[in-house]
Amino acid sequence: CALRYPFERYRKLAVPCPVDYSFHGVIQHVDDQVLQELGQLIDEGFPSFKAYTTYGYPVGDKELMQLLPVIKKHGGLLTVHAESDGITKALRDALGPQDLQPIGQAKTRPNVAEAAAVSRVLAAARACGDAPVYIVHTSAHESLDQLRLARRQGQHHIYSETCPQYLLLTEEKFRHGGPMEGIKYMLAPPLRKAEDNQALWQALADGTVQTVATDHCPFTIAEKQENVSDFRNCPGGVSGVEERMPLLFSEGVLKGRLTLERFVQVTSANVAKIFGLYPRKGTLLPGSDADIILIDPQGKRTFARENLHTTCGYSPYEGMTVQATIRLTMLRGEIIAKDNQFCGKRGYGTLLYRFRDKR
Repeated sequence: CALRYPFERYRKLAVPCPVDYSFHGVIQHVDDQVLQELGQLIDEGFPSFKAYTTYGYPVGDKELMQLLPVIKKHGGLLTVHAESDGITKALRDALGPQDLQPIGQAKTRPNVAEAAAVSRVLAAARACGDAPVYIVHTSAHESLDQLRLARRQGQHHIYSETCPQYLLLTEEKFRHGGPMEGIKYMLAPPLRKAEDNQALWQALADGTVQTVATDHCPFTIAEKQENVSDFRNCPGGVSGVEERMPLLFSEGVLKGRLTLERFVQVTSANVAKIFGLYPRKGTLLPGSDADIILIDPQGKRTFARENLHTTCGYSPYEGMTVQATIRLTMLRGEIIAKDNQFCGKRGYGTLLYRFRDKR
């Protein structure tokens, strides 16, 4: 079956998982069967699905107008990787042999390509009666303008996420250290400029952006560097799960960019509310799961290959020093990590069924 098959497969694969988990569908095409299964899966507790406006299975206006009414009716959420397929492909196809170094990723996926796609997604959601949409890994300051405009025009069920790489890194990483180093930072949307970093911090503080995720999708150094002669063939994605919380606390809270309350909202509470896990997750109210992290605000740490657990062999944040360390992690009242060492149990995680309010 078009949508259901991966869900059944991953139920079995996830059984040994040591942390709680849920499943998130991907839309690769739209037909009557997909639309039927979409509604069924939302009703069963899997409300969020991801679509892409570019890559191999781009979702256009027609497909959005088919998906969004079903998602709205059943209380689901469409999350969207928003970049203009036409703009990015035209720019990439026009490159000559001298243009294929890593910085080409930034040049061929410009801010305007993201903002244009964000505008189209928000327009489709508005045409479908303010259907709920969530823009993943927002990176361009122009996209923030589109979100603010849509909210001023009366859309209430639109959400935005950004990631640490778009808050802290710039496109200079594509140039620094030569192509063999720059290729390690290949991801989409690409790293932007300092002005985008600053705009995103402000958007987190003022509520334009609701969450900070990771878009964690690492590849090994070898997998990246074997494509150094043509960045277009390089797999996109970097690590970030382990680094996210210390980075956000150190660079956000301790540097005055985020209040402590806002830190909790953008890293935990808002995610639980948007994706249908609140109040079981995202808060410490009576009856909620006892999921807790203990942060040492004086725990200085410099990220290095030796003190990170990723198997890809590097981190985009290597060499960065944070002034915060996670000393303890608890899941449902049980300690699963302490002083940078995992001490949980395989199979302790449970499958979470999620239900959002129908609006």
